[in-house]
Amino acid sequence: SPLTAGPVLIKNSDDKWIIVDPGSFSHKEKLISELAFHGLVPADIDAVLNTHHHLDHTSNNFIFSDYCPIFTRSAILWPNGKTYIYKDHDMHRVEWPSDIELLHTPGHTFDHVSFVYKWEGKTYVCAGDAVREDMIRDESEVTAQHPGPYLESLKSIFEIADVIFPGHGRVIDGDLLEELKLLVDDKQS
Repeated sequence: SPLTAGPVLIKNSDDKWIIVDPGSFSHKEKLISELAFHGLVPADIDAVLNTHHHLDHTSNNFIFSDYCPIFTRSAILWPNGKTYIYKDHDMHRVEWPSDIELLHTPGHTFDHVSFVYKWEGKTYVCAGDAVREDMIRDESEVTAQHPGPYLESLKSIFEIADVIFPGHGRVIDGDLLEELKLLVDDKQS
């Protein structure tokens, strides 16, 4: 549904489990069930990454705060565990998950970031709210806080992505990716 944020679970080449945007508190039980489906419990997660500070993406951070570091650009602190509030060009100071690249994608919020992961020859982008199909299609009343940077961020994501995991809505790949890329390109001109 366009109104729910979907966590993304990644197992990187170091066999580390990473979750991007654990989602809203109202989806806590579903998140725990999905982890169990993969044979995991919260203590098995090695890192939590947040694309931005909105509660529909970060409320479930607390589930993991006793077990792993939480990487965020916001001032939301999770007191029981390690929380890293990172700034531009700051990643060398913390134990950042290997294979995950940080892509600055402002627009939805000024501090929004996306996470890029390459696997089996494809580039995957965990885009949070930097990509919303309903907004690209002009079918949403939701707007970007910063429209100019939002469009630039959309363009940069669609230039590199083979698969996009948005924070809301369906996974974007294949024909859908190509269709939306054309719409994004039209918005740029």
